Amino acid sequence: MQERRWLLEGVERPDADALDVYRRNGGYGGARWRQAAGQDVCALVVDVTESEAGRFRDRKLAERLPHRLIEGALIAAHALAADEVYLCIRADWRRARTVLGHALGEAEAAGWIGRPLGRSGHAVNFYVHPVPGPLPARGGDHLLPNLIECSRPEPRAAFGVDALPTLFGGSVLVHCAATLGYLPSILSRGADAFRVLGGKDFPGTVAVSVSGHVRRPGLFEIEIGTGTFGDVIDDLAGGTVAGGESLAIFCDGAPALKGEAIWSAAVDPAAWSHPGGGPQMGSFGSGTIVVADESVAPIELAAKWLRDAAELSCGQCPGCREGSAWLAKQSRRLRQGGVAGVGLPAFEARLEELATSEADGLSICGHPTVAAQMTQGLLQIAPDELSQQAAPGAEPCTNDGPLRTADSIHLRF
Repeated sequence: MQERRWLLEGVERPDADALDVYRRNGGYGGARWRQAAGQDVCALVVDVTESEAGRFRDRKLAERLPHRLIEGALIAAHALAADEVYLCIRADWRRARTVLGHALGEAEAAGWIGRPLGRSGHAVNFYVHPVPGPLPARGGDHLLPNLIECSRPEPRAAFGVDALPTLFGGSVLVHCAATLGYLPSILSRGADAFRVLGGKDFPGTVAVSVSGHVRRPGLFEIEIGTGTFGDVIDDLAGGTVAGGESLAIFCDGAPALKGEAIWSAAVDPAAWSHPGGGPQMGSFGSGTIVVADESVAPIELAAKWLRDAAELSCGQCPGCREGSAWLAKQSRRLRQGGVAGVGLPAFEARLEELATSEADGLSICGHPTVAAQMTQGLLQIAPDELSQQAAPGAEPCTNDGPLRTADSIHLRF
C-alpha cells in the first residue's frame, strides 16, 4: 500500500510551515478563486480541537502545514462572503498554537488576510481562539460558537435539523480543519482529478491516524477504497510491536474490533453502516485507529474509556452526567474483581441505556452514545474473560500495560 497525498502534500519538506516554502510550491494559488455562495453567514468557525482519543490529523496539519489550513479557510470564507474566521484550537497544544500564530502573522504581512484581496474588495480577518480540551467527542456544531461567546463548554440544542449555529446573533458555519485543508489542492489540481480517486459516493483520500502498539505510528493519507486497515497497519505503520495478534480500537465511532475483523475492515465509508449503509457495523468516522497488544486487557481499556467519557461530559443531560459516571465507577470496581451489589447484567443494561440515549431523545449530543458503543465493543472482545472478572471473589485485573498515544510518541515528519 502506498500513500496518495492531497491533504498532506509537501508535509515532509523541511520548513513546510514557512510561507515562502508554501508559496514556492503553489500555495495560496487557490485563494484567488471566488464564488458567491448566497448564504447569510457572518463567520466561519474552524474546528482544530480533535476530542477523539488517538486522532491527531488536524493537530499535525496546524503544526506542519499551517498555510494550507489558512488558505483553505480563506477560500471558504470568500465563498461564503464571511468577514471573520475563528480558528478554535486546544489551549494545551502549545506547538500547534505557536506555529499557527506565526503563519497567520506571515499571511497578514504578505497581504493574504486582514485586507481586501484582488478585485473583490473583501477582507477576511482571522482570530486564533484557544479552547479548553479535550471537549465532548460529539458535541456538535453549536459547541464551539458557545465557547467563543465565553459561555460554558457545552453543546446547544439545535432548532431544526438544518439550523446553522449562531455566533453573536448571526449564523456561522463550522468545519473541521482537514475538510478545509483539502480545498487548495482540489482547486489547483481540479475537482475532476479528485473525484477519480476513491469511489463514486466517497471520492478522494483519507488521512488515517495510527498510534498505540505499532512500529511506526503516524499520519498516513491513502486513497479511499484501496485497502484495509490491516494494510495500513502492516504496510505503512510497520506492523505491531510484538508481531502477534492485537486488539484494534476505532476511536471515532466504530465498536472495537479484534483479529481478522480489523485486518479486513475496508478503508472506505461505503463499507460501513454509517455513513455508507455497508455491512461493517459502526461508523467509519475519520479513520482513527489505536492498536493495543495483549499486555492490555479489554476491561482495563473499557475502564479508561468510561473514565475519560465521564470527565468530558458537560453535565447537561442526566444520562451522560450520571450514567457515564456510574459506569466508570463500576468498571473500576470490576477491575478489582467482581462488582459488589451490581451484577454484570445490570451493568450491561445501564450501558445499553447510555448507548441509545441520543436516539431516544435523552441527550443533546452524541457524546454518551459514542462512549457507550465503544465500551460495548471492548466488553464483547473477550466475553468469557469478562464473566470471570465479574464473578464474586475474582482476582484484580493486572493486565494493564501502558498504551502509547499520539501525545506521548514522536510521530514522523
